[in-house]
Amino acid sequence: MNRKSYIILSLLLLIGFKGLKAQQEFSMHYLGKNVYQSLHLNPAFMPEQDNYGIISHYFNFSHSGFALEDALFQNDTGWYDIRIDSMLEAMKEGNNFLNVNNTIEILSFKWKYRRQYYAFGIQEKLNTTFYYPKDFMSLALKGNAAHIGDTLDIGLGLKANHYREYYFNYMHKVKRWDLGFRVKLLTGFENLSVKARKDSTFFVTSEDYSLHASYAYNINMAGHSRIQGLIDGTSNASTFADPAYFMNFSNLGLGFDLGGVYTVDKKLKLSISLLDIGAIHWKNDVANQTIIGEHEFSGLDVFEIATSDGVNGFGNEATSIQDTFTANNVYSEASLPFKTNLVPKHYMSVNYNLVDSFMVSAIWYGEYFEGYHPGFSFGLNKQVWKIMNLGVNYSVKNSITYIMPC
Repeated sequence: MNRKSYIILSLLLLIGFKGLKAQQEFSMHYLGKNVYQSLHLNPAFMPEQDNYGIISHYFNFSHSGFALEDALFQNDTGWYDIRIDSMLEAMKEGNNFLNVNNTIEILSFKWKYRRQYYAFGIQEKLNTTFYYPKDFMSLALKGNAAHIGDTLDIGLGLKANHYREYYFNYMHKVKRWDLGFRVKLLTGFENLSVKARKDSTFFVTSEDYSLHASYAYNINMAGHSRIQGLIDGTSNASTFADPAYFMNFSNLGLGFDLGGVYTVDKKLKLSISLLDIGAIHWKNDVANQTIIGEHEFSGLDVFEIATSDGVNGFGNEATSIQDTFTANNVYSEASLPFKTNLVPKHYMSVNYNLVDSFMVSAIWYGEYFEGYHPGFSFGLNKQVWKIMNLGVNYSVKNSITYIMPC
């Protein structure tokens, strides 16, 4: 296997794991009031016991494009071949999403007074979503010869948020209803948002296979000086350990969650929740940039590279392309405040207690970001004493099926 194949294989292993997020989105929901952290999926999921905790960690990773079984095929020799056509077939025609989300619950506690339940907590969140169109990946994997005369979508996008959440959760029992809401004070630290306009395209000419790019991108950034300092080497990671950095309340926002659980009878319960309704307003250390341009790329000058000093020749050619690319761009810059919305989500579930704490459940999930993305799960769950839950769920999200323990 050559070096290029190793690089491609490493990327496939990275983005081919698609089940981590689905497991936590659905499995935690099945645990309901038995686990404190499940209240983050429905503010009406309040455990009966009081809770006091510090430092719990939640991480998820997901990719909506293709799974490993779409990309790799084991041949007769035992090696794996990369199946480009199968990968592309598994992708959606529109945007495909690569998500990395990291949450640290710094502090949490919950208490009960009569039929009313209260909870307070602090969470540190780092959420990143990169999205790309199928056309872009097809061009990267198949090259321009497969797209002669085609106009391809190159509308790449990125949304990265680092913020802190101070939440207050309230739940009240009203006859057969458990009703809960959560209000969240949000304070932002860094944000990077990159969004392409719809007319950002590649066109492959039939004369010489050259690529003609027409593009327009809007970029918003908060925490600009800190991020730029890391890129330039003028600052280091210790900047982010400064107490003044963590006590920054310049970029504020609000968020709301709503939820309810309806008890039909002793065996059947219905639940619904709507999460992450809100936004952050970024005002401190912000930068905005718009890039509009057209560029034609005819390939590398192989003669220039071959007759020059190896790496230097390649570097000179790359610099020349970069200079041409930059010269054809029209830039506009500003330092204006901007707003980013949270990613709204919903859960709807049916839970039926068959016998002796053995639960059968079904969940319909959805999130709204660059379109609506639904999911469905069916699960079996058994509570063992008060300290353990055993279960398994069958889930479908982004047209991918998972069977996972919970």
